[in-house]
Amino acid sequence: MGFSRRKALQLAGGAALLPFGRSAFADIYPARVVRLFVGFPPGGGADLATRIVANGLSEIWRQRVIVGNRPGAGARIALDTVAHAPPDGYELLLAPGSPLVQALLFSTLTFDPATDFAPVSLVGTYPNIIVVPNALRRSTRWAS
Repeated sequence: MGFSRRKALQLAGGAALLPFGRSAFADIYPARVVRLFVGFPPGGGADLATRIVANGLSEIWRQRVIVGNRPGAGARIALDTVAHAPPDGYELLLAPGSPLVQALLFSTLTFDPATDFAPVSLVGTYPNIIVVPNALRRSTRWAS
């Protein structure tokens, strides 16, 4: 079994730091259970994607990653939960939409989506399309 280039560089970097001893390192992340929140109920597409990511992270980290469903208010409850969690990386959020839209949808927020969150990784993309019947004629009202 061969190593990818990235894995080989990680191992080489770790080997270079061995002479400095264990006392120079902080706790290895994750040292305890990680909670991965999603703003939608169990059984939907966002929940499924979150569970797939959680299972993959559990295998990679050799640490439990628990999915926390916080449905409601257009994912605002999940965003609020993570925004007010300690900034230690043990409460993460999988946001299928852009958290920045929240400021446009709600007049008051208990968090600032632009500064209270930091993107970590792109999990996937999906297209949005609008479909109308072919028989629908273009209205002069909508014409530009």
